[in-house]
Amino acid sequence: MHGFGPPVPQAGVVGDLYVDKSTFNMFNKRAPLDVDPWGHYLFTLPAPYNTTSTRWFGPVPPTNDLGTDGDYFMLWAGSGSYGMQPIMYGPKTAGAWPTPGVQITPTLNPLYTADDQHDI
Repeated sequence: MHGFGPPVPQAGVVGDLYVDKSTFNMFNKRAPLDVDPWGHYLFTLPAPYNTTSTRWFGPVPPTNDLGTDGDYFMLWAGSGSYGMQPIMYGPKTAGAWPTPGVQITPTLNPLYTADDQHDI
């Protein structure tokens, strides 16, 4: 999911990802019903991936039937750290995602604490 501004508590389900397109902060929903189920953002998408065309996320590499030219895809999940070393694909060009993806090392939000950690 994505939008402008932080996610609202009732949006999404536990495990969903959300990008605030005004700051490019990445959130992960950690609780179904809570005062702040999204918690602090995890990290900010690094340049050049902090673009409004980063709108696809998934636990497996993208297939060419997903997205349109110019889009970016973040491979996210599959480990105990829930993918804290995501892999970016894109931009999609001529109907195909470039391979291999590029592993990015985001700078974590210093406000992200043990209170934000959760099992999914």
